[in-house]
Amino acid sequence: MLARVVTMRYNDAFAGEGVTMAQAALLMRIFAQPGIRQVTLSKALLIEKSAMSRDIQLLQRHGWLDANVRAGLHLTESGTITAKRCHKIWKQLNASLREDLGPEAIDGLSVLSARLQPPARPEP
Repeated sequence: MLARVVTMRYNDAFAGEGVTMAQAALLMRIFAQPGIRQVTLSKALLIEKSAMSRDIQLLQRHGWLDANVRAGLHLTESGTITAKRCHKIWKQLNASLREDLGPEAIDGLSVLSARLQPPARPEP
């Protein structure tokens, strides 16, 4: 239930930018790591390949992602602007959630997430 409530809050917050929480996360990560490979991003964010491909295609259709994904993922100027706006929304929402849930709950969830996340496998 907590995951659904939090996801709903993030999706509602990002709706004004025309993206879901997952798509905003992709934009922000690509902004932070230009040229990241799709497979690396998929593993880092624990996103299935098929879901990643759909979201990458959607970002391209919106004109936020360069069409040449074989050279790594790069945002367009419009994508960079959107990623920056998403980051601002993300920071504000994180602060709001931290206040609503309390720092102890957030810290506990962070520890739980780190423990449950599978260890990263090295790339071939």
